Amino acid sequence: MGKSNSTVTRPKLIRITTIPLSLNLLLKNQLKMLNQQFEVVALSAPGDDLKFVGMREGVRTIEVPMKREISLIDDLVSLYELVKVFRRERPTIVHANTPKGSLLSMIASFICGVPFRIYTVTGLRYETEYGKKRSLLIWMERLTCKCASHVIAESGGVKAMIVKDKICSKKVNIIGNGNINGIDNDFWNPGKVDPISLMALRHEYGISSVDFVYIFIGRLVTDKGVNELVRAFKLLDVKNSKLLLVGPLESDLDSLDKDVLSDIQSNPNILTSGYQSDIRSFLGVSNILVLPSYREGFPNVLLQAGAMGLPVISTAVNGALDVIVDGKNGKIVEKRNVVALKEAMQFMRCNYKDFDSTYCRQQVISRFSQNNYYPLLMNFYKELFGCI
Repeated sequence: MGKSNSTVTRPKLIRITTIPLSLNLLLKNQLKMLNQQFEVVALSAPGDDLKFVGMREGVRTIEVPMKREISLIDDLVSLYELVKVFRRERPTIVHANTPKGSLLSMIASFICGVPFRIYTVTGLRYETEYGKKRSLLIWMERLTCKCASHVIAESGGVKAMIVKDKICSKKVNIIGNGNINGIDNDFWNPGKVDPISLMALRHEYGISSVDFVYIFIGRLVTDKGVNELVRAFKLLDVKNSKLLLVGPLESDLDSLDKDVLSDIQSNPNILTSGYQSDIRSFLGVSNILVLPSYREGFPNVLLQAGAMGLPVISTAVNGALDVIVDGKNGKIVEKRNVVALKEAMQFMRCNYKDFDSTYCRQQVISRFSQNNYYPLLMNFYKELFGCI
């Protein structure tokens, strides 16, 4: 747990996500930056990632048990604990993202009279749901926005959905060109990846110098479009192709179809790595990133791949059109369409020489660098009460 050396009283900012992994991955460097002018506290459910975030960012941490899925009794307990925390800590700002953490913390901070309650909408879960569950999720989003004093959309697409579905009556802000944290263009730099590590990775996974590698990064679940991706890969009419799946297989919720699971296990050209804390080497041995997801807020992996010089194929999810603006760094395809995805994968391989890696990187760095994003985020906070 880090401590600040400053003796000046600073406004207290509690930054919240449901699980600690989100704080670790989504807000890297941000809390450290904000801690220069605020007393930043990171709050999430318990876990080793939360302790790591505290040490890396130099901020205090607080654990409050929270579950990602709807669980009435557990959620009421979490709400009670959050109210206790806010009454004890007396923050000036509570800022949350991820659905459950945002809902509970916006209600709790409203009850406690926290002056500034900020909800960043990073995706709308109801987008892919139907019936009663969709209605419940919409109601939860509206309640979260109702309790918030300020609402930020992660992308233009998310903002448009909020307005269209009448989720929020308040002004909906976007920081810079969107996203939640911007891209660390020094970390996500192909020139910083050790060539020896790339050779070792190719050897470990049996990737030859003539192989063309499509990479997917994310949870291996239906909602991420992995069923369509595996089926599209099987239809490809090209030799020496590999599909590299980087991410955990989640079988409890939203599991993949049985035939797809069988193909992943039996096809020698489909490679799996499980979860990886550092994906740069995996991007370094790949040619194209494919994101066939059904819904997103603003997929960070598109920025990460672009910064590493990879062109991308993405379904028309929120955030994709913010990254792929002219077709020179990637291609947009229809959701859930296996044939369209296969054709895009085949087209980009056949025309791979037309996608310049330097251009792909520059498109991301020029619009989404943390060097540009962080001053805009800090200004947003300062403008809340204009006295910092």
